[in-house]
Amino acid sequence: MIVKTKDVTNLFDVSAQALGNWKKRGLKQEKRGCWDLKKVLEWWLVNVAPDKLAENSGTLADARKFFLDAKGQRERLKLQVERGELIEKAEVEKEAFNCARTARDALLNIPSRVAAVLASMKKEAEVEKLLDKEIRQALEALSK
Repeated sequence: MIVKTKDVTNLFDVSAQALGNWKKRGLKQEKRGCWDLKKVLEWWLVNVAPDKLAENSGTLADARKFFLDAKGQRERLKLQVERGELIEKAEVEKEAFNCARTARDALLNIPSRVAAVLASMKKEAEVEKLLDKEIRQALEALSK
């Protein structure tokens, strides 16, 4: 039976990257994005299953328990994502990048906004007070 990459990754509960690593280790692919399920299973039994058994004390029952536990954990994670309790890593990275960019922009804009005012100030305390105010405003904008 020929199946798609997504079907193989779902069945064996691995990422596409892990499947790519299996391919590098000798798993044969029928064509791009397509796999012979029988060949994948045979290869897995020889190349991956023994490692899984060794990690879980070596019995088939232990391997089955390991597989079911992993599958249950995966389903719990999916449910948490559906409930909005978890978000995608890429989304977090994008938001962190945007926050950092906003902070950088706010801080880098301070000199151009206050340069003329600072040049006219004669007292160090006034300069310090203005700079403190500008930096606090920039940081306050980040906390919103």
